Amino acid sequence: MKLALAILTALLCVFLFRLVMSKEAGEEPTAAAEKEMRGQAKETRGQAKETRGQAKDTRGQAKETRGQAKETRGQAKETRGQAKETRGQAKETRGQAKDTRGQAKDTRGQAKETRGQAKETRGQAKETQDQAKVGPGAKQMPQSAVVKANAGATQRPSTASPTYLSQVLQRGKFQKVENMLSVAAGDTLELRCKGNPVQWGVPTYLQEDNEGRLRMVQHQRYGTLILANSTGADTGEYTCYPMYCEDTDCRKEYDKAVKVFIFFPDPQELFVPSSEYYEVIQLRSNRPAVLPCQVTSPGAKVTLHREYPPAEVEVDGVEISYSVTRGFTIHRPRPHLAGSLYCMASLGRLRQSSTTYMLVYVHYPAAPPSPVIRASSETVALGQNLELTCTVVGDENVLVDFTWVYPGQKIDRPLYTQETVQVEGHARQQRSQSVLLVDEVRDVDQGTYTCTAQNLEGSRSASTTISVLTGGGGSKPERPRERGRQRGSHV
Repeated sequence: MKLALAILTALLCVFLFRLVMSKEAGEEPTAAAEKEMRGQAKETRGQAKETRGQAKDTRGQAKETRGQAKETRGQAKETRGQAKETRGQAKETRGQAKDTRGQAKDTRGQAKETRGQAKETRGQAKETQDQAKVGPGAKQMPQSAVVKANAGATQRPSTASPTYLSQVLQRGKFQKVENMLSVAAGDTLELRCKGNPVQWGVPTYLQEDNEGRLRMVQHQRYGTLILANSTGADTGEYTCYPMYCEDTDCRKEYDKAVKVFIFFPDPQELFVPSSEYYEVIQLRSNRPAVLPCQVTSPGAKVTLHREYPPAEVEVDGVEISYSVTRGFTIHRPRPHLAGSLYCMASLGRLRQSSTTYMLVYVHYPAAPPSPVIRASSETVALGQNLELTCTVVGDENVLVDFTWVYPGQKIDRPLYTQETVQVEGHARQQRSQSVLLVDEVRDVDQGTYTCTAQNLEGSRSASTTISVLTGGGGSKPERPRERGRQRGSHV
């Protein structure tokens, strides 16, 4: 339409231009020229009309195309609705199938129960037949007595098959678990343990906070442990304990427990994460010490280092050994090993250090002390002085604490004690003593005197009985001379 108007306008302009030019030239248009121009104008109007018709046809085609597009969208929407309806029907069908399987399971359970009742009925019938076969001269036990005897009998549990662990790899595919297992961090761990019931032991980290990732399910013949979204921090020992039950009382059978150490290799964390920057470990002279240094990957190489002065600690397998599941073990703790130590792990190009371990050496005795008590006299006259000595002989550098219990305590009678420590002989035996002094004995001082000696391993006591004579006289014992290290105090 616009194109036609533009063409018509252009032709009119040309016509007017020619007319003006002819007038300026002094020429008058002839009738033939005017007729020709009117014909051209008529032809131009026809072309414009034809152009408008074509434009109308084009608009009609565009309208038809939009209608077809709208119809196509409607069909697509209808198709999506049908697909949604089909999925709903499929979901409903699956639900019905699940209900059917549940009903079938219930039916099998009822059938099993019915068979059990039938078996019990047959047993009762057989028992009735056996009783009917008893001769007339036989003496039968009353039925109430039979029930009482059965109730009082102790039934021994039947020998169960060995407990074992298996890992669920895929649906219907299992793998028997050995002592160690590796599961990539982020994967789901699923373990099965044969037995009903069973209990699970997991690393401390999971016991405190598993964020809902850990599930334990008991089935008819086995227990299941499922750990989702695993991390390197889940590395540790997992244990399945079979349970021995009598009625509702159950206990773990530790001797039948099955253990597996599971690694969760993490490409970013070589050590199991810890919230503590320092960890204090006692180097006890009487037992091995362990530095965990737990890695998340069994392939990591781990070394032990001293912080100051900086040096790598030799691991010879005798004094110090290493296990990938246990860490470093110091078998014979010595004072020179005390200080700050840490572990260094390397795997490929990754190298990381562990928590720092503060090792504190503590000399522990082999056993609790064995005190020996001796009195200056077991019979003391009124007004005399009394002296009781409690002695412990043991290892050097072992602190022994003494406490006394004596008759005068009931009236809060204060007494004086002296404690000394001496090291004697080539064997470097340490003699620790506590002397209890009772000045001017009274009637209330008669009775039992007990000395208790205590060290880091425990305590033991020794006692003696003192009698007080009402008749005076007798000499006062001298106070002990101070030898070696001593301590004096009121009791």
